[in-house]
Amino acid sequence: MSNASEAIAGDPACPLCGSTAELIFRRNHRGKDWFLARCKCGLHFTHPLPTPDEITEFYTGDYHEELIGATIDDQPMMPKFRHYIDRIKPHFPSGRSLDVGCTNGLFPYLMQQNGYQAEGIELNPKTAKWGAETYGVPIWTGSFDEFDGGGNRYDVITMTDVVEHTLNPLQTLKKLNRMLRRSGGAMITFPDITSAKSQYYRRVAQVTHRDWLWVTCCIPAHIWEFTQPVATRCFENAGFAVRSFERTEAREEGLPGKLALISLLARPFDLPWMAPRFGTQMEFVLEKVREVE
Repeated sequence: MSNASEAIAGDPACPLCGSTAELIFRRNHRGKDWFLARCKCGLHFTHPLPTPDEITEFYTGDYHEELIGATIDDQPMMPKFRHYIDRIKPHFPSGRSLDVGCTNGLFPYLMQQNGYQAEGIELNPKTAKWGAETYGVPIWTGSFDEFDGGGNRYDVITMTDVVEHTLNPLQTLKKLNRMLRRSGGAMITFPDITSAKSQYYRRVAQVTHRDWLWVTCCIPAHIWEFTQPVATRCFENAGFAVRSFERTEAREEGLPGKLALISLLARPFDLPWMAPRFGTQMEFVLEKVREVE
């Protein structure tokens, strides 16, 4: 991507393998240019890396406003969370659980209703306070990097659409490992940047010269964009084995007005029989197989 390369001197080194990565996409967010870099090993990542302060700004204020105040029946994430529990229970049917990035606390509440001793951790203090008061589950406020769990170890830790937001995913996964009991496990979810639907929107953005139309590419909020092989390699390096893998389709909101046709043409990817092979969202149930430092 020549215009991207001209805008920043030098291509970045891949944080995973050390090779030189290629800048393939540029997006302006809040007056700053951000780039999507792609390494030959398959890892995609935001360049330059956001600072901790910039990351905090992404998720403060009204970031979760639509999730606060709604009744349980009106919570848009309810079907997805029930699906996650159905994935977890056959492998880790009970015990102490932690949901990292729990937003309004609905997921740990549902885990509690299914017999787990559930807790959550959330960076946004307003959202965490509302969730703890509404659902009556313990929600720690702050970042996972600074979290010690009060010295507790967990049977299950969930990170749904979280790892891609962290500054160092491998270190985050290693910390997750250390916070699990020997027989514990985790559920990790995030999107596949190379899915058919994502590549469709990327092409639309390129043809129209409107970077925001690549709606499945979420730089700079997503610091990392994964593929299945890259994710599996990260899990193995962090002391995990993949016990179960599944693809689903994360159906985005349709584009407005005259752009609605673009989203309409992407609808075939949302069909139920397409998701297992082409789904944008990847769901991993992991088993801890060794301790890591």
